[in-house]
Amino acid sequence: MSIKQQLLALALLTAFLLSLTACQPIQPLHTVTPAATDIAAPDLVSEILWDTWGVPHIFVQEPASAFYALGWAQTQSRGELLLRLYAQARGRAGEFFGEEWRQSDQTTRLLGIPMLGEAWYQQQPADFQRNLDAFARGINDYAAQHPDQISTAAQAVLPVNGADVVAHMTRVLALWVSRNGCREVTAGLYSNEGPPASNGWALGPAYTTSGNAMLLATPHAPWFGFATLYEAHINLPTANIYGATFVGFPVLLIAFNDHLGWTSTANTLDGCDTYLLTAAGATPDAGYLLDGNVHAFDIFTQTLTIKGADGQMTTEPFAIRRTVHGPVTEVNGQTIAVRIAMLEQLPIPGVAQQWWDIANAQNLDEFEHILARLQLPMFTVIYADADGQIMAVSNGIVPVRPRGDAAFWMQPVPGDETDLIWMEVHDYAALPKVLNPARGWVQNSNSAPWYMAQPFLDPDQFPAYMAPRTMLTREQRGLQMLTAHAQMSMADVIAAKDSTDSLVAEQVLDDLVAAARASADERVQAAAPVLAAWDRTFDADSRGGLLFNLWYQNWMQQTLSQWMAANPGQSISDEIYVSDLFYATPWDPQAPLTTPRGLADPELATAALRGAVEQLQQQGMALDTPWGEVARLRHGGYDFPGNGNAGSLGVFQVIEYMPAPDGRLQSIFGDTFVAVVEFSDPVQAQVLMTYGNATDPTAPGVREQLALAAAKQLRPALRTRAEIEANLAMREELNRSSATPN
Repeated sequence: MSIKQQLLALALLTAFLLSLTACQPIQPLHTVTPAATDIAAPDLVSEILWDTWGVPHIFVQEPASAFYALGWAQTQSRGELLLRLYAQARGRAGEFFGEEWRQSDQTTRLLGIPMLGEAWYQQQPADFQRNLDAFARGINDYAAQHPDQISTAAQAVLPVNGADVVAHMTRVLALWVSRNGCREVTAGLYSNEGPPASNGWALGPAYTTSGNAMLLATPHAPWFGFATLYEAHINLPTANIYGATFVGFPVLLIAFNDHLGWTSTANTLDGCDTYLLTAAGATPDAGYLLDGNVHAFDIFTQTLTIKGADGQMTTEPFAIRRTVHGPVTEVNGQTIAVRIAMLEQLPIPGVAQQWWDIANAQNLDEFEHILARLQLPMFTVIYADADGQIMAVSNGIVPVRPRGDAAFWMQPVPGDETDLIWMEVHDYAALPKVLNPARGWVQNSNSAPWYMAQPFLDPDQFPAYMAPRTMLTREQRGLQMLTAHAQMSMADVIAAKDSTDSLVAEQVLDDLVAAARASADERVQAAAPVLAAWDRTFDADSRGGLLFNLWYQNWMQQTLSQWMAANPGQSISDEIYVSDLFYATPWDPQAPLTTPRGLADPELATAALRGAVEQLQQQGMALDTPWGEVARLRHGGYDFPGNGNAGSLGVFQVIEYMPAPDGRLQSIFGDTFVAVVEFSDPVQAQVLMTYGNATDPTAPGVREQLALAAAKQLRPALRTRAEIEANLAMREELNRSSATPN
């Protein structure tokens, strides 16, 4: 996440944080015969072994049974959230949950997501449609047999079907794609949630001490809502798949099997563009101009239903306008058309099957052949396998644009020029990719793809609009750690994953301390020895990190306020945060790992430090109060000393915090599912689901895993029946004796 996105996310997250409703704890050992539903129901036999960490281990003989069991398991662990998300995907969340979902419903319908869900479901091959039906049926059957675990409001969403599954995936993917270039226009999709981020590494045999390839997966996301991750294990006769997915998704998104594994990071790909329309008259009926000609809007009217606070329903018409570009909305008094490649030019009905197929792949050739279908609309995909091969590809659906660089297309472009309305997309072979680089590693932490491996890629070999050229400080920190080693062990990778060192501190702290010592203000002078003694980490016992964190926030806000006052109406890009606005030496693509550095304005920096000192004094806190005394890992009512901080501070271990009512900071974003995988024989993996695998705080593994996160520890992934049986909390057998297809 960029700094701008982090600040926006923090502002939006507060109101939504309390909206989740807890599910009930996992039930005792039992055998279940699912209830009949109106969805086609082939015979299914699934065994779920729940371990003491709350992870469902699904043992089945064929795919549909696995999908059924995964739907059942997700509903058992996070059913309330799942049904809320499906209501959002229908564009009907306001009907079930009230006024706060009005904008979400409007944007979801504006983009046509409910209709696409139905249409794309119908386009599925028969065998995969059967899998989606099975997943939906697992949701319905669990909810039908456990009505006490689902709120009355969420029960109204039932039953769900395969089209709901597809619509939910489409909505979430459209959200990600729109974050680059269309965020303000599609704000209703976000439902008060910030966009996810990630760290991902793949290490080749020459770079590891064991001689085995390794994979690091650390997705960062809000600790609630659509980005809530769910850990699961699926064991088929042909594949042993372990990983995580988003609640409501029927397939694993980050996973490994006995042969290979992959992770994903949100990339800088721009698959969504906005067009500033020129009105042909004073009213929408007058149409819009294109190449000097007047075109009429296509107008469709739908009915929006909103549930009032008194429970009464109100209905109102909702008009949707479209142009040749795409759907139309109003932003700050301007009429804007939105064009999203995954919806307009290269539809992605097969994205779920693509994820399922790569999870079952057995080597790089199979994996890449499947990835080349271009159904996954974005994400840097980072890959490693048991053959020792590693790869990173800035994957996605990239429009072939007629002109302009990344900055040009991040703003609304003229909507009255036909040649700016792109009609084609780049094929897979045209995307930035690195395979088995000489240095033996690939990586990405949400920066541009040029830095995925050394030697770095040459951006001049790609279209200027393919990606920006800036590197984020978190990615710089990761590259520092990779280049500092000749080889790494699994323990080294875990230690790197847990690193809370601040690269921004390394870049500016010496200047800040010098400025503080030279200040005539005693309050600023008092901060100098604290900052000088600080170890430049955000470990729980770190003294000085709290003061630096407050200074950093003040420094950013005051600097940006001055810039915005001098540049009214201009948008803030990521490049600004590493420019000479902040740094004496700005970021230089010719020295990407050693710049930026130094303070551009020491006077402003000392004023920001004065404010930080005053903030701590007003709260009665010492300037050297340990970071973990104030920053807390909190979830489900549990509370532990925190570590890590925002990636914008150049911290690799991302945990973001927001002010809590008791004056502390509480975790809201960052590490979710973590996996460090070594492709030995057998495969070894250390994993963690930071906030646990269930909404109910008393469920197995919720408190325990938050405690492990506080202690910077992982746990072994259990992948054999013997390992699972030795750590068994519950066994379920799901049997369907007969069914009648629709």
